[in-house]
Amino acid sequence: MADIRITLQELKILSVLVAGREMYGYEIKKELEDNILLGGLYNVLKQLERKELVKSRWGTEEVTEGARRRYYEITGEGSRVLREAQEFFMVKWGVQTVSYEE
Repeated sequence: MADIRITLQELKILSVLVAGREMYGYEIKKELEDNILLGGLYNVLKQLERKELVKSRWGTEEVTEGARRRYYEITGEGSRVLREAQEFFMVKWGVQTVSYEE
């Protein structure tokens, strides 16, 4: 498999999505507890989709207020990349748990 370049911000988002459930953008932002703007978050999610680490779909619920929701989910490849990044941190620096806080 080819190596995939991944940013710290992308790793943070993958770590939120690894819970195995679909989440929409604002949910992801709340879980990140980060200062990322929603526009920046959606740009990173698009990058993750292009790398096939995340997949998305439009929600089917009725929208009475605001925009229609787009739900994101980590792919098998995304889980693999996240796992390999965590293993790298453990081996390289002896880190037992990886925290993506800045």
